[in-house]
Amino acid sequence: MHIPTGAPQMHAPNLLLLFFTLLFGTTAEALAPQDLRVGHWVELRGAYQDGSFVAERMDLRDPSRHLELRGDIRLLDDGTPTLHGKRLLGPRIAKLRNGKRARVSGLPQGGDGLYVTRVRTWDRAEARVRGRIDRVNTAPDGSLHVTLAGIDALLPPTAQRRQRVPLEEARRTLPVPSHSSDQALYDSDDTFGKGFMIGGSLHAALQQDLTYNGHFNYELDRRDDRDVDADDNRDDLNHNLRAQLTWSPNSRLTGVLDVQHRLRRREIRHEEVQHRADARLRSAFLLWRDLPGGFDVALGRQDFDDPREWLYDHDLDAVRLFRRGKRLNWELSASTSVDGDSERNEQAVNTMLYVSAANAKTHKAAYVINRRFNDDVDERQTHLGLRWLAPADEGLGGWIDTSYMFGDLDNRRVRGWAVDGGASWTPSNSNTTVTLGYAFASGSSDGDDTFRQSGLQDNNGRLGGNQSVRYYGEVLDPELSNLHIATLSVARRFARRSSVEIIGHRYRQHALSRSLPNADLDRRPNGRDADLGWEVDAVLALREFDRWEVNLTAGYFRPGKAFGDAEPATLAELQLRLRY
Repeated sequence: MHIPTGAPQMHAPNLLLLFFTLLFGTTAEALAPQDLRVGHWVELRGAYQDGSFVAERMDLRDPSRHLELRGDIRLLDDGTPTLHGKRLLGPRIAKLRNGKRARVSGLPQGGDGLYVTRVRTWDRAEARVRGRIDRVNTAPDGSLHVTLAGIDALLPPTAQRRQRVPLEEARRTLPVPSHSSDQALYDSDDTFGKGFMIGGSLHAALQQDLTYNGHFNYELDRRDDRDVDADDNRDDLNHNLRAQLTWSPNSRLTGVLDVQHRLRRREIRHEEVQHRADARLRSAFLLWRDLPGGFDVALGRQDFDDPREWLYDHDLDAVRLFRRGKRLNWELSASTSVDGDSERNEQAVNTMLYVSAANAKTHKAAYVINRRFNDDVDERQTHLGLRWLAPADEGLGGWIDTSYMFGDLDNRRVRGWAVDGGASWTPSNSNTTVTLGYAFASGSSDGDDTFRQSGLQDNNGRLGGNQSVRYYGEVLDPELSNLHIATLSVARRFARRSSVEIIGHRYRQHALSRSLPNADLDRRPNGRDADLGWEVDAVLALREFDRWEVNLTAGYFRPGKAFGDAEPATLAELQLRLRY
């Protein structure tokens, strides 16, 4: 779910105001109380006096996607760190210590929680709060009482009031999402631009991307045994335009409509050209928050997206129930695909339960996914699993995903299990992350003991760089089924948000089989050799600007003995994305 921000009011700029803004980063004029409105973003600087935050300075700022707090960390009796009265939650709080100063960014969660997305050092005694004004009142003595995401502050008449941006260009935004349900519905890869406000409760934003994909020799044919016409060479040029409307009449109700128009030009063997154009409904749902019992409810087409996309990354038509607790967060849903999906998914009824620790320093969760398929073949499958995820922003992090699958396929019992684990290490004061991973899924010659993933997964996530990757290989990209996959990644971050990453994979079958489920290659293994081969991928991500990004991916797959004397396959992808 996108966290919207508004668009500027377009007026002729005051030259003197602009001069001071460019020269000093703040203007010579002080903000008058009547200049501020609910929806403006400000930064307060000050200190606590008698338990209350008293601001010495207030700066009008550009909107952000996150609340930001700076100050001294305090631990509750249960060990939960707090800052400015906010309970800090999420896997990134592990490094926070009592009495230490820190600068944290995150999404408000519930009444007094903050789900932390970034932690940085802060070495000043001055406390700061940056966020959206939810309430502003002027007292008779000229002081301001301001509330930012549940944090109350007093701005005395003697305090400084400055503008980091001209008032004419100050954007007002809708409320920042503040519940665990918002985080479940929000996909960082689907971030939109700042957009613009329509009236007081409707926000519009756009995103477009242009992507080139070049695939060569996905048949793995030998070049000296074929003519040009047999060359499996495919080039795709895709243009996607997405528009999103977000309606938020109050803090308890949000509606989202997300539509996408797609154009594709495909050239095969440098001869055949295919064109396709279609429109797709990505999301259309209503989210009600703070219902009796502490529940949130979402109804309609929603993005189901787990942290590693190992379980699901899919747009489903669903009824989804969320509940925040002191120790556990619950998510229960019933879903299907009404239209615009594969025939198999449109025949499925899905029931999912995902339970995660509410205040854990790492992400700990358990889940159940049940799928029943209403087709000619009696088929159902259930996945039970546990997971542990810890980021490696600095130091050692990692992940463990485990799953046991059982069900029926055409009156035959099937079952299997899988584990995917790894560790990432980022040395102190270093921009390099090294990741080692290993994934295994059971398999058998008759298929009865062969693990299969849910069918809703995407196997796409970040290893050590700033760009999500297909972490089982950009070229082969298999489903984790009857496989051993070893992975080594070295990522180097440079500039602010850019990175380059080299990833290597080694593949083997567990049980000899001619099947390689959902792999991208057009050729299947011979069923006599377990060695499937190896792959090397390179990923460059350039994300220095808020509105656009560039991602470049290259992959090389070298077939093993299971493909005989086959030749390598390669992939090249260039993506340009613009948000506005």
